[in-house]
Amino acid sequence: MQQPFSPAPPDRPWPRKLRTILPQAGRVALDYLILTLGVIIFDLSLDWFLVPNQIAAGGLSGVAVLLNAKLGWPVGPVFLALNVPLFLAGWRFLGGGTFVARTLYATILLGALVDPLAIVAKPLTHDAVLATIYGGLLGGLGVGLVYRYRGSTGGTDIIALLSNRFSGTSVGLAQLLADGVIVLASGLLLNLQLALYALIAIYLSSKVLDSVLEGFNFVRLAYIISDQPARITQVVLFKLNRGATILEGRGAYTQQPREVLMVAISQREISQLKEIVAEVDPDAFIIIGSAAEVLGQGFKKPPTRR
Repeated sequence: MQQPFSPAPPDRPWPRKLRTILPQAGRVALDYLILTLGVIIFDLSLDWFLVPNQIAAGGLSGVAVLLNAKLGWPVGPVFLALNVPLFLAGWRFLGGGTFVARTLYATILLGALVDPLAIVAKPLTHDAVLATIYGGLLGGLGVGLVYRYRGSTGGTDIIALLSNRFSGTSVGLAQLLADGVIVLASGLLLNLQLALYALIAIYLSSKVLDSVLEGFNFVRLAYIISDQPARITQVVLFKLNRGATILEGRGAYTQQPREVLMVAISQREISQLKEIVAEVDPDAFIIIGSAAEVLGQGFKKPPTRR
């Protein structure tokens, strides 16, 4: 039955606008705060570990150095010129004005802070191996935070994001390949041993970067095949307090239909899940694998578009 029409009370435009604008402004401010934190972490990886030990981390600066060595072109203008088409591609395919604004902010901030921070952030080691490991890990964390909040530090960062968008290659792997080619080419002209150290740093950075973007694999995905799916579903729902999804399967040998229970759980719940399933059906078949990230009820909230 249709409800009678009731006119809405008069709207108060300014309070309503403030309720809309302030949360959005707060989210954007938090994004830029984390972008700033990511840039500072990346700069510290340079000042503490990589720069004092002359370990190049790839990027378009490496291309500019290579072109300078081969053709005599100036490094600064070449670096800026190479970034222009990448900024345009980022604006077109990676989030428009928001992406470009955040990338410009991160790129300029990175360049502006790295030298002043070096005054107080003295080198922590002059051991090339330690510098390679910790510089790579810290750099990956910093760049990962920048990526996660819809920005980049320019250069091969944008190449990696474009590759991820169009080919599905993980961002860390694409970054590794792009920087690896540049470092190897530079190593042939400058110092091959330092280039090999740089490749290790870039590899470690790519692994941390993917972990920041995709999660740290603390979530597990369990598939349970049992002759008593209804009872197991009940104990999962009410003893483990986790949701579950029933998938329709079929035995390959018997060709009989089977129900497969899929459950997302935290790492610490693995033992409890195995125990409660064994109580119901000791012969149940359980497969437990890793999930990069789970969003939704009981786990992380899905991100809202900013």
